[in-house]
Amino acid sequence: KLKASHELNREALWQLEYSPNGGIFIISRNHDWHLSCDGQRLDISPSKGIGQTWILEPIMPSTISKDQKSMYKKIGIATVALSVAMPYAIMGIISSMGFTAGGISAGSVAAGMMSA
Repeated sequence: KLKASHELNREALWQLEYSPNGGIFIISRNHDWHLSCDGQRLDISPSKGIGQTWILEPIMPSTISKDQKSMYKKIGIATVALSVAMPYAIMGIISSMGFTAGGISAGSVAAGMMSA
């Protein structure tokens, strides 16, 4: 009987062996069982046949192209530049509206907003 387990012991070791059919066999080292699949479920059997032949395809992470690297670099530079420049820009906007001691005494927009 085949079951999943969180424990790793001697019975959990499987080896890969090349098949003459072009794939591989997955074989239990201790019991000489062969892992098979009928399209619906996994099973084990004592024989090596076409049903026990596996063809494994690696799934690799996608690569990042040169254009994508350049874009990520530009986004990073813009993020750093904006995080440094934004406090100064906001203070410039606030002072141009007159929210400073000199602007309020001169009767600026800020003075009108505060006295309304």
